[in-house]
Amino acid sequence: MKPWAVNTPRAAFALLLGAAGCASAHADTASGPQLDVRYRLEQVDQGGFARDANASTVRTRLGYRFADHSGWSALVSLQDNRVAGNDLYNSTRNGQTDYPVVSDPADTGLDQAYVEYHGWQPLDLRVGRQVIKLDNDRFVGNVGFRQLEQSFDAARATWTPSAAWRVDYAYLTRVNRIFGAHHPDPLHARQNLDTHLLNVSWKQAAGTLVGYAYLIGNQSLPASSHRDLGLRWLGHAAHSQDWSLDYTLEAARQHAWKRGTLQGSRSYLHAELALGLRAWHWTLGQERLQGNGTSALQTPLATLHAFNGWADRFLATPADGLADSYLGVSWKARALSVAATAHRFAATHTSTHYGNELDLSAGLAIDRHFSTSLALADYRADHYASDTRIVWFTVQYTL
Repeated sequence: MKPWAVNTPRAAFALLLGAAGCASAHADTASGPQLDVRYRLEQVDQGGFARDANASTVRTRLGYRFADHSGWSALVSLQDNRVAGNDLYNSTRNGQTDYPVVSDPADTGLDQAYVEYHGWQPLDLRVGRQVIKLDNDRFVGNVGFRQLEQSFDAARATWTPSAAWRVDYAYLTRVNRIFGAHHPDPLHARQNLDTHLLNVSWKQAAGTLVGYAYLIGNQSLPASSHRDLGLRWLGHAAHSQDWSLDYTLEAARQHAWKRGTLQGSRSYLHAELALGLRAWHWTLGQERLQGNGTSALQTPLATLHAFNGWADRFLATPADGLADSYLGVSWKARALSVAATAHRFAATHTSTHYGNELDLSAGLAIDRHFSTSLALADYRADHYASDTRIVWFTVQYTL
């Protein structure tokens, strides 16, 4: 996994991600246009396919933020993804099933459109179509790596009574998925929700404690409805001018909710140690998603690409569960960043070895508007899925 905590190789994921949307409900008080253009070439060599996928696409996101001094603001943003050249990949809607899947179909649609009021400090209110990212995106995120990001039709309230406390609540009525609004399969385009998200954090000198309750009711897929209850601790063991030692401990339980069919409960565990030494940063950790051979813990609203290897072999947790043991290292000097993360995947139920993966990335921030990155994911299968090698080249402009 590529951890989100400071001083970890998750910075490598941020290089691939580029501008991924707003992470909180706090408003930007300035009015003005927003523009984000990203070109990506993604090449996929996957076992079981005679042809390699070559997805050359250009994503454009154009919006405008309106704000005044009385506390009101609004954002309207459109997103468009175009194929640059031949669509030699399976976009899930172009019929090119001889190629591996690259989930970046050509589509044009509404990205975000919301109204926000932040005149009742310390309370922020936001209503409309919006990006929602909670903690490290493990349970709720915007899937910002893909060309068309995920958004939610929601009402959200964020209360920050002090610098130490933050209470975030959102009610979701729809998830707008990364396959585009015009996908022929309605479940790929959007799903109707009856979902409550509560996230409470308490920050102190030793670290930050987060408690969350996510009651995910899916009216389009009622059998998948579930609730997640968890605690997350991001601790600071030691810090100085030249080095740091941080750690993460997280535990959650997943149960059926509403008409969900999950029998019993499934656990989520994550432990990580992160060491920073000037420009170098190392991480060592393990993430465990429990399965019992019949079903496993799932996180369908997450930014799944950010976890369990960039080759995306584990977007759905296998029925025998998943243990992802990882070791990462990154280096950054001014505008240049490089990172590498090695994964070992196994089942939690049977200890079967699934396979190994190596993820590499290099990124360059050319100036405050332009950036570019090159990345590789190489998954070597043992007892799960097939060998997969993916290369990405990305150039991004952000206004």
